[in-house]
Amino acid sequence: MTGDWEVTGLHLRQVADSLVLPIVHSVFPRISTLTLERGCGHIDELITFLRPFSSLQVLTLRFCFQHLELGYPSPADRCLRVPIPGPDKTEAAMIQHTSRIAREVPSIEAFYIEEQDSGVDRFWAFRGWTDAREDMTMMPSSEPRQIYMATYISQKHSCTTFFI
Repeated sequence: MTGDWEVTGLHLRQVADSLVLPIVHSVFPRISTLTLERGCGHIDELITFLRPFSSLQVLTLRFCFQHLELGYPSPADRCLRVPIPGPDKTEAAMIQHTSRIAREVPSIEAFYIEEQDSGVDRFWAFRGWTDAREDMTMMPSSEPRQIYMATYISQKHSCTTFFI
């Protein structure tokens, strides 16, 4: 045993500075699992900073919708009472952006996504795995209150059903 440590997984919370990911990559170049929570930056910046992570296989995005500009208003605009999109539009935007990340960062095999929104008259949550190599589609369910269910399968990392 050499005594050397190799960091292959990292959880970053509330990343406010866009230089954090390049620094993380320079210190831990072999990260295979990365979790970004509440502060992912703009989608274009995120993709630019993820490209060098050639070992990255699993990307977890927790509560990052507003930072990835997936249809949510910015915090400054929330005071203007701009409505937050429902689960169907949010899911469509997430599919679009995870597909783009998967194309730009080819080492990614799977995403774990966790997001939720609660309003005065609604609550929805989005939680589960999606395979970066498979088509991602939504199937409306027959559940009440406009609850949506989408099934995504990740052969290697998990097998989960999304409930939105």
